[in-house]
Amino acid sequence: MTNLTTFQSIQTELKVNKQGKAFCSMRGAARLAGVDQSALVQSLKTSEGINPSKLATMLINKGFEHDEINEIGIPDIALEVILEYYAFHAGARCTQQAKNMLVAFNYLFH
Repeated sequence: MTNLTTFQSIQTELKVNKQGKAFCSMRGAARLAGVDQSALVQSLKTSEGINPSKLATMLINKGFEHDEINEIGIPDIALEVILEYYAFHAGARCTQQAKNMLVAFNYLFH
C-alpha cells in the first residue's frame, strides 16, 4: 500500500478539533505504524505504571502525560513519536510501514 493509499484508508480515523489540533484514533495510529492495535494500547497503558515502556518513556520525554493519549485520540505530535518508535526503537517489532509513514508524516506536516 502506498503512503497516500494508507492515509486515505484511515481518513475516518483522523479528526481536527475546533482549535485546529489534529488527532488520530488508536486504530488509525496502529494501522499507520503497521502494528496490532492491542500491542499499541498495551505499550501506552504502561505509561501509568512504575516501569513505563520505552514508547511511554519517549512520549513522557516529549511532555505527554498518560491521560493525554487515550482511546479517543492521539495528538498529532504523539503520533509522530509513535511512528518513530515503531520505525527505529521497537527492536524486533520495528516495521517498514512505520518508517514509510514517518517519512510521509514529516514531509506533509513539517
